[in-house]
Amino acid sequence: MTDAQEKEDRLIRRVLIALPVFALLGFLATVALVAVMISYNFNLLNWME
Repeated sequence: MTDAQEKEDRLIRRVLIALPVFALLGFLATVALVAVMISYNFNLLNWME
């Protein structure tokens, strides 16, 4: 394996690890936001008026 291939493999590995991590963090943030809105009895339709 050449040095360029190793750098490319490292980049691909980082991307393949980062994408699911960021997706999971985004999902958890969304779930937390929804839980906070429900706990504060926040009504989006009333807020939009």
